[in-house]
Amino acid sequence: TDPLNERPLDLSFCSLRSVSPVHIEYLQNMGVKASMSISLIKDGALWGLIACHHYAPRYLSYQVRAACEFLGQVVSLQLGAQEHAEHNEYRLKLSTVRERLTAGMDSETDVAGHLLNRSTNLLDFIDASGVAVCINGHLSVRGHTPDERALRALVSWLAEERDEQVFATDALALLYPDARAFPGIVSGLLAVQVSRKRRDFILWFRPETAQTVNWAGDPHKPVQSGPLGERLTPRQSFAAWRETVRLHAVPWLEVEIEAARKLRLEVMDVVIERVEQLARLNAELAQSNEELDAFAFIASHDLKEPLRGIYSYSQMLLRDLEKQLDEVSQERLHALERLAKRMESLIDSLLDYSRVGRQMLDLEDVDLNELLSEALELLSARRAETGIELRVPRPLPILRCDAIQVREVLTNLIGNAIKYRSGSAGWVEIGFL
Repeated sequence: TDPLNERPLDLSFCSLRSVSPVHIEYLQNMGVKASMSISLIKDGALWGLIACHHYAPRYLSYQVRAACEFLGQVVSLQLGAQEHAEHNEYRLKLSTVRERLTAGMDSETDVAGHLLNRSTNLLDFIDASGVAVCINGHLSVRGHTPDERALRALVSWLAEERDEQVFATDALALLYPDARAFPGIVSGLLAVQVSRKRRDFILWFRPETAQTVNWAGDPHKPVQSGPLGERLTPRQSFAAWRETVRLHAVPWLEVEIEAARKLRLEVMDVVIERVEQLARLNAELAQSNEELDAFAFIASHDLKEPLRGIYSYSQMLLRDLEKQLDEVSQERLHALERLAKRMESLIDSLLDYSRVGRQMLDLEDVDLNELLSEALELLSARRAETGIELRVPRPLPILRCDAIQVREVLTNLIGNAIKYRSGSAGWVEIGFL
């Protein structure tokens, strides 16, 4: 501590300094009497070291130390320049591919198909073995990916557990244990969140890349107890020690994550535009349905009124002039009654049809045999008039449906079969596949 200000003393530019007793013991185990290290700095952080050892005490002159420091600075600059050049070249390539990938996307109705199935697709954009796109609950994949069930579970985990707009890991199994089931397909994951609420994601996958790391001795340092408590002890042996690293993939580069973030913004623009367009269409459809309901109600009322008059007058004529009319004239009036009733039935059917698909369904488990009995009861008078035979070869199943709607369907189907039969008698069979 600096005695003047009681702060830790900055030793950044000190050439000679003390080191940890554990490190001294480590050097002694190596048989080293002198040690010097040269820092390699990249982007203001320690990137690596050039470690120099000597088996006998060795004094280094200022000129040698200055030359070593200069060497470290040159290597540090070259490291940064080389990496920046490579990243800039890769960044330019990613930008070019992204432009080709998103060209015309705003005019496509199938965003996932546009991103996956063109000659330039998401696998050309970022180096990966597989990719999946989940938009509006629909999953589309390309390359090597987990099955649909595993993908949907992964999307749910991302939506519920991860807040990042762009999430990247080269060891997914360490964060998401279910990924241990398919390390050969997914060990690395780059996930772009298009919409967390709607669970829209773009996912890139990289498989496990098992790596063998060579150490100068076992890197897992043992702990030794002493009078001052437990302390780490340096390794005694420096024989080559190999460690196999599993459940890891090739790490995602920062330029790849940056490119994925830019793609996210472009896809979001298109998806948001689609949502707004869908909202406008739904509003227009709702207004159109309201107008259709109003028109259907008015048309039904206006058309039924003259039909009721025709039916009433035909009944009055039959009642008042029954003795004066011959059989042909009476039959014509009866036909007029039937036609008026049929026309009224057609108008009611058209009114019901105009509302089909816009009524809320009350779904429940329904025994179709009970619905059939109710429908046949409604048709009992017509069945008695025609003498039609109804056949039910086997009991009908239990289905989850809207009982009122299905009963209406059964009534109409059976009624039409009776009405439009080919002969005076016959039979109608009711069954299912």
